[in-house]
Amino acid sequence: MLWSHTGDNNVGTSGSPAGLVTAYEQVDLGLTLASQTGGWQVQANCRNCTDTLQVVSTLSDTVYVQDPRTWSLMFKYNFGARR
Repeated sequence: MLWSHTGDNNVGTSGSPAGLVTAYEQVDLGLTLASQTGGWQVQANCRNCTDTLQVVSTLSDTVYVQDPRTWSLMFKYNFGARR
């Protein structure tokens, strides 16, 4: 689990008041399950799990926001390679 907090700050390139954003938090989670023999592994991950819409930058009246909630699922299998 990764939890991050970003305090009030200015994300603009010119320092103008338009770039001021309030504090926000982000939570990323991951879970891994593996066999005891090491033959397989399954991993599930979530980024921005709370799906917070947050301005992260401004440039010439263009606003950039962080990525929305994303999920991933990975499967790894050992086909007999030596460890």
